Amino acid sequence: NNSVGCPGTPTIISVFVEPQPAGSFTNTFVTVCEGEALDPANILTTTITPSGTGTVEFSLDNAFASDPAVTGFSTSGTFQVGDAINDVIDIADGVGITTPQTVTYQLTPSIVGSDAGDCPGTANSVELVVNVLPRPVVVPSVTNQTICSGEPLEIDLATDVVNSFARWTVTPNDPNDDIDGEFDGQGNTLFISLINRGTAPQTMTYTVTPFSLFDTNCTGPAETITITVDPNPDVTVAEGSKTVCSGEPVNIELNGSVPNTTFNWTATLPDGVTQISGSGTNGDLITDNIVNNSGVPEFVRFDITSEFGVNNCEGNPDGIVFVTINPMVDGEIITEDEILCTGNSKAIEFQFTGAPPFQMTYDITENGITTRVTEENLPSNYILLAVEDVQYSLVNVQDNNGCEPVGFVPDDVTITFEEAVADFEVRGADALNTFPFTNANS
Repeated sequence: NNSVGCPGTPTIISVFVEPQPAGSFTNTFVTVCEGEALDPANILTTTITPSGTGTVEFSLDNAFASDPAVTGFSTSGTFQVGDAINDVIDIADGVGITTPQTVTYQLTPSIVGSDAGDCPGTANSVELVVNVLPRPVVVPSVTNQTICSGEPLEIDLATDVVNSFARWTVTPNDPNDDIDGEFDGQGNTLFISLINRGTAPQTMTYTVTPFSLFDTNCTGPAETITITVDPNPDVTVAEGSKTVCSGEPVNIELNGSVPNTTFNWTATLPDGVTQISGSGTNGDLITDNIVNNSGVPEFVRFDITSEFGVNNCEGNPDGIVFVTINPMVDGEIITEDEILCTGNSKAIEFQFTGAPPFQMTYDITENGITTRVTEENLPSNYILLAVEDVQYSLVNVQDNNGCEPVGFVPDDVTITFEEAVADFEVRGADALNTFPFTNANS
């Protein structure tokens, strides 16, 4: 109207602009142990409210791992708000991976079904980084060992993953064990010093489990270590001292509280030189025969040690037995056989060695009759007088210590008495007249 405006009724036009699609995970960086599913509580969230009935969804467009040995992760998919990625991520065995690996998920948010239609967001703008811990493997330096009670043992618990340790629990094979010093623990070295208070070997089982320091629940396969603890044996001495006769077995019993113990002994003779040794086990006897020719009692020291098991566990305490060896006993008849004239006499001399006084047993034979006689309280030299035919046989000798000769052989002497025999001739003047005489003629 000639350039003069004529106002009309205004029209209002409303334009709704959808917000830029966006979102994120509850935690954008998570750590998981290989072989375990991702946390289902780590969900996708958004602060965007689309128009109408529109929703925000997420498209997994890209996913990659730090090493080709990492597998099990999804590379595509569509997720809604409240969804989680539930992948189970693995790391291949035997490829030398010793450090944590990562898997990165990149998702693109979009608005779909809104009044404005579908609105894509920035590509790969929603990211989740997963730190994947490899499960460690432990290799104990010892898996089966027998030790002596109280013997220290150091076991290396080497693991193949950086920042990993091992923990162990120990269990006795016998619930009524007699072991002291066992404990649970953790570290890269297992120090063992076990005391066996019993009399038989005891076995302990250590279960060793490797774990990551970043997540102590991220464990590898358990290994077992079997430790057998042998007892330390001892020596039980029934008699600390005893006395035996020369040449007789000392008969020292070998015993201790631990069955199947090996006992070793040495005997130190009076000259100070160890000349006798041997070994045995429980219930055996030391049967050494020691001859004492000195004429006086001698003292011999027996030192007994013990050991047990494949490691020859040494016992404590040792055993000491002092044995008095009485002097050797012997006897003889020093008189020789002899024929004498009737009317004479003969001293029969007996000689003894050992500790006087002595007791001797002898047989005397007269007129064809043998009689056994025992005489006591005799000196070292003793004489019997013979006046008629007689035979003496020394059968045995015993000294004041009750000792007798070893392997004694009887000693004999025979004394014979005879009438004198006269044998002569009487001659007259005539040489041819000869008269023979004997004591049988008159």
